[in-house]
Amino acid sequence: MLAAAIGVAAVGLAMFIGLDLGRPGNPGDQALPVAPGSYVGVFVRGVPESYSPLRAFTAATGVEPNIDLYYGGWYEGFNLRFARQAASHGAIPFVEIDPEPASVAGITAGRYDSYLRQYAAAVRSYQRPVILGFGHEMNASWYPWGYRHVSPRTFVRAWRHIVTLFREHGARNVTWLWTVNVIDPRASVRSPTPWWPGASYVSWIGIDGYYRGPAAEFAPLFGPTIKAVNALTPGSRPRSLTCCAVFALTVLSGSSCLTPGTGAFKAAR
Repeated sequence: MLAAAIGVAAVGLAMFIGLDLGRPGNPGDQALPVAPGSYVGVFVRGVPESYSPLRAFTAATGVEPNIDLYYGGWYEGFNLRFARQAASHGAIPFVEIDPEPASVAGITAGRYDSYLRQYAAAVRSYQRPVILGFGHEMNASWYPWGYRHVSPRTFVRAWRHIVTLFREHGARNVTWLWTVNVIDPRASVRSPTPWWPGASYVSWIGIDGYYRGPAAEFAPLFGPTIKAVNALTPGSRPRSLTCCAVFALTVLSGSSCLTPGTGAFKAAR
């Protein structure tokens, strides 16, 4: 099974759109393309404090990812050291910013603008592509920013505020990745439509789906959400399968998962 997972990842690498990540340039020209292409990304426990877990992943699988993901809590700054290490390995840093313990309504009100300005300045100074997400899986209930705690309208206003502030402060090397969970009535996961910030505020769309057993199949898991997302922006945004399982080693319909605590994802139109 591990060999099969490696094979799937290698296909994604072969489809990668080439970018020169080693040459700083105009930050305004450094966002990733809104065009068909594929990436292979990995989250491994222990990052961004150390790059060693990602080197260990490559050593074990023979696959060097070109997107390196980590999760950052509110008030954590952009980790320039990790970003530079990612660039030295030909990878793009991807940060999911979790609004905890922040008030999502307070973000829109400008309560955290000083923090966001510092973050934007650090991202701009990097002068290479960066992928940023905010409040992933908001259409589910399990996070403090989920629908049981924060209304879709409040979330959308916060998302737009963050994107606007970054742009106003020159951080135009950001690819904004809006990530939802797959629709799942059994787990009370809702359609992502009410949380859509609008095409002018989103670069890529991500869909998280979790294979929880060997009987899981791609079409029933992702199909309804892909249909909902397509209705939001027909033909205009790249769709990313940003988390294709974390619970077991599974290879189904071209999506792979590795080990608990290690998420492998493939981004493709």
